[in-house]
Amino acid sequence: MRHMALAVVVALSQLADGLAFQLARGHGTELNPGAATVFDAFGPSSVLAFKILAAIVLGIGSYALLSHQRARSAIAWLAVFGFVGCLTELIAIV
Repeated sequence: MRHMALAVVVALSQLADGLAFQLARGHGTELNPGAATVFDAFGPSSVLAFKILAAIVLGIGSYALLSHQRARSAIAWLAVFGFVGCLTELIAIV
């Protein structure tokens, strides 16, 4: 059950980052070069679609890797980075 919880947290961090980006749009700039490229090439709603896809892929991949002890800390850091991205975009709104 703990394995599933960490995989869900990783997926939720990506969804939170994508939703925060949609809220922050127009209040600042996207500092992540990958997201900025997607945003410029395909429009703002493509970033949310990309984050939903990333949430699915990272959630499934995290669940598969959690059986390895060493991978758990890396997966936890993936979740931290997603939530940091979310917080930076919410700060841009203020």
